[in-house]
Amino acid sequence: MSLPERYPDGRLKPGHTANPSGRPRVVAELRDLARQHTPDALRRLLELMGSKNEQVALAAVRELLDRGYGKAVQAVDKTERKLDIGALYLEALIAAQPKTPGDGARVIEGSALPGDARTEW
Repeated sequence: MSLPERYPDGRLKPGHTANPSGRPRVVAELRDLARQHTPDALRRLLELMGSKNEQVALAAVRELLDRGYGKAVQAVDKTERKLDIGALYLEALIAAQPKTPGDGARVIEGSALPGDARTEW
């Protein structure tokens, strides 16, 4: 079996698929078999709803509601803000500078040698 052709960034080229044989047949067979038992499963859930154990009854109610109406939608708080990385960097540099000379800052005297990456101290 040959590998599908891809672009350098990993995307598949048109006309190629990563799964040429499709879904396995076993998955469809298992799904069909499970669906044959749906009426029995629903009857059992209805019986469990009347359970004296509240946890069992609640679990059965949730399953029925989830199947009938889908799971409850969860709210997501999404706040976006733009950050100017350059401004943040500059602010951090300014904050790191000593406020007045001699307040704990060390001054190192030196000069760069012309045409050489080394520094003379």
